[in-house]
Amino acid sequence: MDSQEQGPATTADFDVRVPAGPAHLPSIRIVTAGMAERAGFDSDIVAELVLAVDEACSLLIRRSTEGARLTCHFSVAHHVLLFRAQVSSPSTWVPKTTSFCWRVISSLSDSASTMVDADGVLHIELRRREAALR
Repeated sequence: MDSQEQGPATTADFDVRVPAGPAHLPSIRIVTAGMAERAGFDSDIVAELVLAVDEACSLLIRRSTEGARLTCHFSVAHHVLLFRAQVSSPSTWVPKTTSFCWRVISSLSDSASTMVDADGVLHIELRRREAALR
């Protein structure tokens, strides 16, 4: 692997914690775009990442317990943006992979996963590489 494929070791990680409500989605979209642009992703991938993260957060918000906080973590390393989000949820099952929302998320990312842990926290993780490395 040459140095260009490796990319920067890490661009700054960034966490966002907001009440789990749709009013906070614009802030998360802005952070997503900023992280992707800072990492050098082209404008098409930035737009796709914003949409994927928006869908993931919307899904989590719909499944959150009343008064819950949505926690999002962004990390960029080696030309890959990693997004992790979680919210406490009364749901004990993960979203169906055949749902429209999940198809949007998975089609706009290189990988996407979801799980509910033993504490009732619903998690979503997605990864996206730069177009040249896909």
